[in-house]
Amino acid sequence: MKRKFFDLFKGFLKLTRIEHSLMLVFAVLIGELLAFGSIKNFNLDTLAFISSLIVPSLLSMSAFAINDYFDYESDKLNKRIDRPLVSKIIKRDEALLISIVLFVLSLYLSFFLNQIAFEIAFIFGAFSFLYSFKLKDVALVGNLYVALCMAVPIIFGGVVAGSLNQNHILIFFIILFAGIAREIAQSIRDYKGDAIARGSKNIVHLIGKRKSAMLSSFLYAIAISLSFIIFFFFEPYKLNIIYAIFVGACDILLFYVAIFSLSNYNKVDFIRKTRNTTLIAMFLALLGFFFPLLFS
Repeated sequence: MKRKFFDLFKGFLKLTRIEHSLMLVFAVLIGELLAFGSIKNFNLDTLAFISSLIVPSLLSMSAFAINDYFDYESDKLNKRIDRPLVSKIIKRDEALLISIVLFVLSLYLSFFLNQIAFEIAFIFGAFSFLYSFKLKDVALVGNLYVALCMAVPIIFGGVVAGSLNQNHILIFFIILFAGIAREIAQSIRDYKGDAIARGSKNIVHLIGKRKSAMLSSFLYAIAISLSFIIFFFFEPYKLNIIYAIFVGACDILLFYVAIFSLSNYNKVDFIRKTRNTTLIAMFLALLGFFFPLLFS
């Protein structure tokens, strides 16, 4: 059966999780603005600026494509018909080729940045293959890697701009803890299929679903607490009403997920919905980190 271009394009966007790439681009920009202090002081070469936004986006797209390539059997067992390989919109060998091309292209563009930025791109790109192949089956290691991929763009932006400060570090850990919590929750959803298809022994297999849900909620609580520390002590976010609105909305959503996950960890539909809820929460947080930098 001949595949239509629109279906292929939509499958490509699903395969590469383009919405995550857009958030990473935003996070890199925030990291760069934090280094300069505000948008008024922004001073970055045009080519370096454009490359700094494209590189993590391509790496993220490459990572998701190779993840679906290796997860094909477990996704079938978990009935993940939302995945383009399972629904046969994209062929498995095409996903592999897409991942490799995007990875190589991202490394090429990272040459226009500094050495540390290139090394970050290379390390995380290489580990995306290792993660999908085996690391995701190791308790907490896989969860930590994915969370690091979500958090490191803030650091990457600072590295490209040539400066890191305490806000980079605090925001990095907020995203890191929220990211680990989110990944543990998703492990609860997929643990059966992953165990059968991949022989996975993730955190859920070690401590059970209930304790995994408790750990996830605890990590969300740490992320929320760190956001309060920034609000009360660190400029330009100190007592900033814009920060309070957006990050406060994020905290409310994360608190909701953390509390209700404790009693709904056995409900697959609930865990599936929390994936989108936490993605929205993180986007709201990025807005809260971004807008104060426009007016400082």
